[in-house]
Amino acid sequence: MNELIDISNVVLKTERLILRPFTLEDLNDFYEYARVDGVGQMAGWIPHQNIEKSKQILDNFISEKKTFAITYNNKVIGSLGIEFYDEKKIPEYNFQKGREIGFVLSKDYWGQGFMPEAVKAVIKYLFEEVKLDFITCEHFNDNLQSKRVQEKCGFKFVKEVKIITRYVVEKDSSLNIIKKEDYDKYNVHLASNALKAFLFDRESWLKNWNSNQGHGDKKRIAFKRDFIVSFVQLYTDEWLFGGVIRRLDENGRENPVFVEKFNPLIGRLIVKCRKRRTNYRK
Repeated sequence: MNELIDISNVVLKTERLILRPFTLEDLNDFYEYARVDGVGQMAGWIPHQNIEKSKQILDNFISEKKTFAITYNNKVIGSLGIEFYDEKKIPEYNFQKGREIGFVLSKDYWGQGFMPEAVKAVIKYLFEEVKLDFITCEHFNDNLQSKRVQEKCGFKFVKEVKIITRYVVEKDSSLNIIKKEDYDKYNVHLASNALKAFLFDRESWLKNWNSNQGHGDKKRIAFKRDFIVSFVQLYTDEWLFGGVIRRLDENGRENPVFVEKFNPLIGRLIVKCRKRRTNYRK
């Protein structure tokens, strides 16, 4: 079933982007990319013929409170809407909470990784803050760019569907989905692999561990703490660590999600490091 969502007070930040609600001041930026041929057609609407059309759509964005403006260097370069999905297409999910996302990006910024970056931030928000069970996304079968974005963000194919565009043309399309349990498993899997790669790097951990041995328990505990913090600083990808696995929250308090999900994993890996250290010294 479709969950009600209001993003009017939501701001999401990634490495390069800020996603926020649209304002009337965004009109010129919006019209600048919405009028370009080849942009709107990818999402099923024709280019805006005048700024009045853009103003009409912008007013809808603001009043409906479900569409993010994608901004880069204080300029709006696209939009990402949290839409209502068609419950008739996937009735098996009617007892779970979900929504559909759709996105458009200015042609000037294609091919630079902006769209996956924005989509991942919204997925994180919808699963971790809104507590959705699943998110759907569709693309026309001839829109390979949108297909690649969805694949990069973890969406999986569900079924072939038909979509009627705003210019009244029926197009063959694909319906894809990402479920909360797959999102969680994906994060844990990647985090585990990244931890192993970092902690099992012989030169880095062996050099630091040896330099701290023989200085008492407090010294070893401090090293273990700094070692983990260094790891988190190295792996700052938004998909993994944008608040999901960050050790400290914005107020400097330990993140309970980090403690619950990853402290046990880190502890087990450090034990393995100790054993490997002993083996290397032999």
